[in-house]
Amino acid sequence: MAEMKKGFDLTAALSSVSKLDTGGEGRKQIEYIDIDLIDPDPQNRKVDGIEELAKNISLVGLRQPLDVRPNPEAEGRYIAVSGHRRRLAIKMLVDSGEEKYRMTPCLVDREESPAMQRLKLLSGNIVTQSLTPAEMAQATKDLEDCLYQLQEEGYEFPGKIRDWVAKTCGIASSRVGRLKVIREKLIKELKKDWESGKLKESVAYVFAQQTPRVQQVMIQLITLSGSSNLDRKYWHESNVKYNAERAARELKPRKGPKGSCESCDATGLRLKRMAHGKWDDHCQDGKCCHCCPNIGVCEYACPHLSGEVEKAKKKAKAKRAQEKEEKAQENEKILAPRIRLWKRFGEARAAAGLTFEEYAQKAHVRAFRREKMVEDFEQGRKLTPSSGGLPYTGGDGLDECRIRPLIYAADALGCSVDYLLCRTDERGGGSQPVQVEAVGTQWLPPSQPPEEGQLVALKFDLGEVGVMYNVGRWKDGDWCFSGGTPMFTPPTGWFPLPGEEQGGADHD
Repeated sequence: MAEMKKGFDLTAALSSVSKLDTGGEGRKQIEYIDIDLIDPDPQNRKVDGIEELAKNISLVGLRQPLDVRPNPEAEGRYIAVSGHRRRLAIKMLVDSGEEKYRMTPCLVDREESPAMQRLKLLSGNIVTQSLTPAEMAQATKDLEDCLYQLQEEGYEFPGKIRDWVAKTCGIASSRVGRLKVIREKLIKELKKDWESGKLKESVAYVFAQQTPRVQQVMIQLITLSGSSNLDRKYWHESNVKYNAERAARELKPRKGPKGSCESCDATGLRLKRMAHGKWDDHCQDGKCCHCCPNIGVCEYACPHLSGEVEKAKKKAKAKRAQEKEEKAQENEKILAPRIRLWKRFGEARAAAGLTFEEYAQKAHVRAFRREKMVEDFEQGRKLTPSSGGLPYTGGDGLDECRIRPLIYAADALGCSVDYLLCRTDERGGGSQPVQVEAVGTQWLPPSQPPEEGQLVALKFDLGEVGVMYNVGRWKDGDWCFSGGTPMFTPPTGWFPLPGEEQGGADHD
């Protein structure tokens, strides 16, 4: 932001400053000079508000004469020392036809030194013009140079030169020092942004306190830290200080297997690691790649350690293969019961003659899965550990851990899950199959059902899942459990239980 400081007139203060070997007083005299003979000082860089000043002079006249000196390069011409805006305003009036302003009153100094003339120009500009921080930095340098030159010419300034510069600019003496550091130490890449006002003064000062190499690394670190930091006007002092410390650490010599590796290009490689998410504690504080646990998987490992990198890569590859095999075995354990449950559901659904949508509607659940996906799952295809829940609630929202407590409870109590849920009054045998094979009786086909209501042993051949047994009845022309609940999956065989009376439909 541009600033304008007023309140201290250096040229007026110099009247109290002693000068050795002075040449006397009264050197300036007022003379009327043609405005076209007065040239601007080439070192004066900034003028504005000329039209407003011209209107004011036209209204009330010129209240203060111009300070000029003879132009050493053009006889009969003069150079404006102070009053550059007034010179341009008067010239504008004359060019517009107001000839009465052509002969301009001027204070002509024919003996003043160039340093004093320069000092007056600078002090006048600082007081009357709005300067950006970068322009203020240059102004402090020019003022300092002028004051040191005047010291050589015999002027004596009590105190420090920096304090005189600070008073003239209307800023703190400490800021004069900061501006000097920025002006002299900031690298060219950042100085352009500083001069254009894009880089904050506090940020520029943190950079300027570092060496050029550290400043370059700081830029890389900040730029790589995120897209939001690409615009330098958003850089903050605290973030820059943090990256200054990181950059200083990164530029330390690397401690490799053979001592300090001065020629290692690990700094650039470490910055690339950070940019690609590879940054960790090992990459910091000057550590070498040779002891890094990630050397086999890092694409930016030090090229001087190619042998170690290859060994680490082979070891990492073998480890990945082992982890993959262990993961496959773990998934197989997870999937095995899920495959059996989906297959059992498919058999029950097929026996009931229902589509998955019809089942969901009849079971009062939402069908989360498509029909084709359900068919694949029922056949044991495309099931993964993350493929979702069991089919009973529509294919989602229920998994093995929810039904496992019921299975464990039935096993512990030696009964069926149906018995626990009051679906039947027959305890059943939990997960233990009915021991009927030892009887030696031939299994009868379901096409020849027993008498109505007779309690019989049932055999279910479930293919890959295995063979299961239960007890049930033939009732109302269909198979059902002993309590009367219909079966979705028909048995593959049956025979009467020993000692069971025929026709005992109501016998328990």
